[in-house]
Amino acid sequence: MKLIYATHNPAKLTWLGERLKGLPFAIEGLAGHPEVPEVDESGQDPLENAQLKARAAHKALGRPVVAADSGLYIDGLSDARQPGVHIRRVGGRRLSDDEMIAHYAGIAKSMGGRATARYRNGICVILGPGRMVTTMADEIGSAPFYLVDVPHPAVEEGFPLDSLSVDIDSGKYYNDVPMRIDRFQERRNRAYRDFFCRALAGLAEAQLIGALACAQKYMQADASGHDVHHAMRVWRTALRIAYAEPEADLVVVSLAAILHDIDDGKLTGTGLRGDTTRARAFLKDEGYPQETADAVCAAIATVSYKGAGVETPVSSPEGAVVQDADRLDALGAIGAARTFAYGGTRGRAIHEPGAAPGAHGSEAEYFAASGSSIHHFYEKLLLIGDRMQTPAGRALAKGRHEFLEEYLRRFLAEWEGEL
Repeated sequence: MKLIYATHNPAKLTWLGERLKGLPFAIEGLAGHPEVPEVDESGQDPLENAQLKARAAHKALGRPVVAADSGLYIDGLSDARQPGVHIRRVGGRRLSDDEMIAHYAGIAKSMGGRATARYRNGICVILGPGRMVTTMADEIGSAPFYLVDVPHPAVEEGFPLDSLSVDIDSGKYYNDVPMRIDRFQERRNRAYRDFFCRALAGLAEAQLIGALACAQKYMQADASGHDVHHAMRVWRTALRIAYAEPEADLVVVSLAAILHDIDDGKLTGTGLRGDTTRARAFLKDEGYPQETADAVCAAIATVSYKGAGVETPVSSPEGAVVQDADRLDALGAIGAARTFAYGGTRGRAIHEPGAAPGAHGSEAEYFAASGSSIHHFYEKLLLIGDRMQTPAGRALAKGRHEFLEEYLRRFLAEWEGEL
């Protein structure tokens, strides 16, 4: 999932990316997004400022965004003198890195050369309309440290006050202490990851509620293996695949997976392939940005299998994920059950010994076919394992393909009375 971090600070971008390593997020900053306005950070605490920045970025981009803000709090200072969220702004003026160092060194000097301080952090993630997740928990704040009056000679770009920050346990400047030995670092990293996992869970739940109701509306009477339970299985498998594909947008994946069959011509009776009329209407009614609706509908349009001799390329990472998830539901034990369910609703024989399966060199030929359900194994099910688009899809397909081969061996042996 691509997540826009509402910052122009490359050091902060790198820092958050390291915290989220291994999670299904691809983080990018505001470079290249001039449409995002500067925000008057007028909040009373870090979380309020994070929310202001996240709302402005989401409004401008219509995409999932994250924003963060910090506040510096120094023991022994009166509330009126606390920097709080105005770390860099003093007396109504924004300070340069050198000016910040001079200002806070002066505060430390006025307090005897050092003072105990800590940062509080606020994070806000907006995933879609009305879908905001926030935290300002103590666990994502910094460890207490000494703010001192003599700066370290080195200044880290993006983090100027680290040159005045001294680790309490070791007595060393932050610039001399690898982050890995910060005694609060492991706890903070875990808290960040837990928060973003919670955001993912919230996204999944939010996408599920509205889209599932829409799928239920159109698919509740289906008995061909394309009911709402199929949509749910595809959704769960799509998320599993998407977690290994950071470029895949989880909003788009979730919506496309759940809605992928509501316009299917073989189910609606229209015969149309790649139609997205119902899906697009739902997305518009729910207030999704045009960009999101277009991406969802593009993914849906490339889901369907169109015949043994017909290529089915995808145009996006989301299309690859959803196509693989849908095809995985045509493999294994579920795939076998769905094949016979579909054949039964279409009046097809279970097996026609002696009849050859079709090669189907065109989409029209494939959808006009009326062979037996066992033919369908050879015309589609046994072919799609090699046509998966993603590494995770291929890994999942292997065991399900092997099951189908064993199932067919057993079926044909029983058909002939050999078992």
